[in-house]
Amino acid sequence: MRQRAKAEGIRITPETHGLEAMTKGCLGGSGFCFISHKGEVFPCGYLPALAGNIRQEPFKEIWENSKVFNDMRSPDKLKGKCGICEYRRVCSGCRARAYAATGDYMEEEPYCVYTPVKA
Repeated sequence: MRQRAKAEGIRITPETHGLEAMTKGCLGGSGFCFISHKGEVFPCGYLPALAGNIRQEPFKEIWENSKVFNDMRSPDKLKGKCGICEYRRVCSGCRARAYAATGDYMEEEPYCVYTPVKA
């Protein structure tokens, strides 16, 4: 959507594109998280990167201060082609797939077929 709008010279706003103008790809660790029955906090149910445990510290502390969540909220820390992609702030790729493929949740999205302009 953003690529097409850019090519057509259209500005994306809530008025022109509704809620799609206000969301992004990966919301894990920035818009939601997963808490296990043991109190373990993860960015999402598919990403086994432990951010903390609510049985040991308040959720607010984990949400605001964990390295995992702060990494996930920092698109400039993305690696590979995700790190240079002009859409990294609205996409971020799937961090769980990056982790599954490489062992590093900040690596590039392995299933993305887009070639960033800077590449």
